[in-house]
Amino acid sequence: MTSEQIASLEPWLIELLEKFRSYFRREKTFEYWLKYILGLLADVKHKSIEPIALATDVPVHTLQEFLVFFRWDHQRADNAGADFRCAQLPGVEDLETPVSHVDRNDRTMRALSVL
Repeated sequence: MTSEQIASLEPWLIELLEKFRSYFRREKTFEYWLKYILGLLADVKHKSIEPIALATDVPVHTLQEFLVFFRWDHQRADNAGADFRCAQLPGVEDLETPVSHVDRNDRTMRALSVL
């Protein structure tokens, strides 16, 4: 993809990431995550913390601390991602109904098998 094509996706990506805002206790933490994700798509030579921080106007040390010390709730994030993926696939509305003996990863795999 060209840098122009990537830049054209930024509004869509921000809208998508906004769906996960409630997973962050502090607004600043969400902003760092958003900047980091956008930085991964930025037209920088190296996808490391310093170039990403400089490209997104975040102090380098701040972004380093965010990535090192932020405690993710991995299970909650995985569940949200699985629910989001299932909701985006046509014909898998029935997978949104909770089933006690089927975990989210299995639901995701069943949803992907529909493709």
